[in-house]
Amino acid sequence: MEFSEADIIHTAAVIKSMGHPMRLGILCFLGQGPACVQDINQALGSSQSNVSQHLEI
Repeated sequence: MEFSEADIIHTAAVIKSMGHPMRLGILCFLGQGPACVQDINQALGSSQSNVSQHLEI
């Protein structure tokens, strides 16, 4: 199986975006099912603006 340079660059960017503890926590939480920002910030003990900023990434 061959991968293009663009595929590799895109994959690296996705992996990098998951490297922050808050973003990884959000992904783990969302792995349980859909949730609104308020549910996420309550579960992770963070502010709505902080969660929203990480979701944007």
